[in-house]
Amino acid sequence: MNLLDMEINESLIKKLIIVSLIIIFIYGVITVVAYSMLKPYNLEKDTTVNDEKIKTGISVLEQGSIRLKIKGWAYKSGDSIQKFNSSFILRNKETGKMYLMKTAMETVEQLTLTEEGQDCSKAGMSAECMTIGLKKGIYDICILYKNDSENILAETAIEVAIQ
Repeated sequence: MNLLDMEINESLIKKLIIVSLIIIFIYGVITVVAYSMLKPYNLEKDTTVNDEKIKTGISVLEQGSIRLKIKGWAYKSGDSIQKFNSSFILRNKETGKMYLMKTAMETVEQLTLTEEGQDCSKAGMSAECMTIGLKKGIYDICILYKNDSENILAETAIEVAIQ
């Protein structure tokens, strides 16, 4: 019997399509949730804390009941940014425990030419996370500045209360 001469079972095909769509949907939901969860973070031994050359700013801080959105920027005075690798860190004021937020680069046109004459347009950062499972309390928003092979934890002096 030839493969092309076989009869198609319409009921079975519909069931397979529905099951496939459900599996794809579940995979998508799990991927989004896993991406937006906070990861515990420990400082590396060679991390510098609060280098005065790091300039930071937070432009957006939106907090919902289970979601936190932060946008800001960070650059090192006198240096252009060639390779972006910075992240937001939430540090519990009471315990000192830190959590790393997945952070994406955003271009900041206002920093194309800083007062020192450097191109820091790659200094923009954006992150969103779910605060489910995070201990209630006050958290400092810090920036882990790893651009161009640096390793600096910079405090922004901004706090967020997790309820």
